[in-house]
Amino acid sequence: MDTSSLLKQALDYRADSLLQDWTSHVIAHWHSQHSLNDYEQHNLQQRMTVIVQALTPILLRTPVERFEFDPECALAEEVRLLVGEQARSGIQPAQTSYLIIALKQVLTQRLIAVAPSVAELSAALLWLEQVLDRLAMFSFEAFVETRERIIVQQSLSLMELSTPVLRLWHQVLLLP
Repeated sequence: MDTSSLLKQALDYRADSLLQDWTSHVIAHWHSQHSLNDYEQHNLQQRMTVIVQALTPILLRTPVERFEFDPECALAEEVRLLVGEQARSGIQPAQTSYLIIALKQVLTQRLIAVAPSVAELSAALLWLEQVLDRLAMFSFEAFVETRERIIVQQSLSLMELSTPVLRLWHQVLLLP
């Protein structure tokens, strides 16, 4: 059995519970550090569903020696949206990275459950690790990029507020 067939079997193994397992890992971890209201939890679950759908064709490709993540693909866009929401809501970057780590744990457990041999398991785990490690790095980069953009916007807003403007006459202002 080749790597993509084994990964397909792992994704199909109890397919209805894949998202549930992943979501329960993430929410249990996050509740210890950040409480999610019902809306946030629902939104997170929707984003995670779309991420799995976008990730599946990438995982099912024929493995290559060095995986390059396309920052313009649908998966990248979904990850950017998710981490952007998290960065704006004050969630820490480690919690964002945990999303991908938890998915990796769930998929690893599924691969172990369906792998017919150690050699096939090893090859599939290496491919899974390449793809998800690169995705974790991308999510962290996207989080930092969003956070930096927020800081720049806040700095500009503060500078605008701190510039004193005196109105002398109608349509005549005094600036330092």
